[in-house]
Amino acid sequence: MISGQGQEDDMSYRQFLSSGAGEGTPPFWIVVIALIVIVGVAFLVSRARRR
Repeated sequence: MISGQGQEDDMSYRQFLSSGAGEGTPPFWIVVIALIVIVGVAFLVSRARRR
């Protein structure tokens, strides 16, 4: 995984593990949020370029 910042990454990684592995399911809401952000940014960029 990503290493280099030390304790902050370790904390967030533990939260990530507890939130995802706690229910035994992959954290697919992260994928959903990422897709929404990507689509939203692409939409805004295409809209801004038309003007």
